[in-house]
Amino acid sequence: MSFSLCHQAEGERLYGEGEGRYIQTSLGDGAKSTSKVDGNFRKNQLQSTLKTFQQALATAKTHHNRVEQVNILKRIGLIHCSLGEYAWGIKCLEQALRIAGAIANPTSTGVILNYLGAAYRQTGQEGRALRVYLQALTIFKKLGNKTVVARILNRLGEIYKSLGEAESALLACRQALQTFQDLGHLPDGEGAALHNIGEVYLQLGRPRQAIALFKQALFIRQKIRQYNSEAATLESIGTAYVQLNQELRALEFYQRALKIRQDVGMLPHSLARNLNYIGAVYYKLGNYSLAIHYHLKAVAILQACDRTSSNTIFLWDTGNSEKLLHYLVSVYESLGLHERGVKCYHQALDIVRTFGINASEEAIWNYFDQEHL
Repeated sequence: MSFSLCHQAEGERLYGEGEGRYIQTSLGDGAKSTSKVDGNFRKNQLQSTLKTFQQALATAKTHHNRVEQVNILKRIGLIHCSLGEYAWGIKCLEQALRIAGAIANPTSTGVILNYLGAAYRQTGQEGRALRVYLQALTIFKKLGNKTVVARILNRLGEIYKSLGEAESALLACRQALQTFQDLGHLPDGEGAALHNIGEVYLQLGRPRQAIALFKQALFIRQKIRQYNSEAATLESIGTAYVQLNQELRALEFYQRALKIRQDVGMLPHSLARNLNYIGAVYYKLGNYSLAIHYHLKAVAILQACDRTSSNTIFLWDTGNSEKLLHYLVSVYESLGLHERGVKCYHQALDIVRTFGINASEEAIWNYFDQEHL
């Protein structure tokens, strides 16, 4: 049984679907699980495939075939990550990396470094992700693979931004944009670079410049029907208008993003974040009842997500509600509305304690009527 593949082609498609779905892309699984049944079926498939790979790994070790060991360990690592077992996944990828380095296979090493970078980011290890992406960048520059170099530069820009290093982020994303434009046949990469530069300008408090870049990215993403990315850019434009204190314009773009996410059926955490942004804008406008209504809708989505992702029955008590509600504070902080976020959190928690996690609109409005009185 052979698991060899074209590492250059794998490297080039590595970022095609965005980092959140890099594992599914690498395994050739483009389908989205839209229900608990689908999710369990996919999980069983992955676990069955994992056993096959583990048997193949034992055979490769017996025959001292290190090339096969690298390919199989990489696959095993990706499956563990896809199952949410990131510690095991990273361990396997790191082992594959060591063997690839020992047999002096730079292309394979570069591909594994890319996967490791994505896995580190999934687990919040931005510093480690930065280091492996920089190593991958050096390798692919030597190999002359401009496509992968540009995509890595985009990722580096995102990491630098998350680390608060705006100038480094701008430099990396501008280099990526220039390369994509020079290549001329990768609109998805060009759109991502434009979007990332806009995000850095938002971080620097320059929303007008950010909007100009977001609109360029939006045009590209709409043209190539990249719905997930289109929704993300619409959401970012809304955030820029919040910075400009143009709340009604912000709502317009948040609502457009929400419609796409609801129509296409995107990741629940993205949908919940979108609802929380809408709630935050309504709170800023003084419509507290409608704001908390949206926040509780977001909590319900996160609650359902946690319930279906676990094999055990989740007991939803006040403590768990408090944990999910606290997520909205970070949303307010990202909009520069920290004090409002803390106040809204306490009001929402009080409503949940009084009326339950699925409080009706009428119950929420009655709460604020009584509070006002």
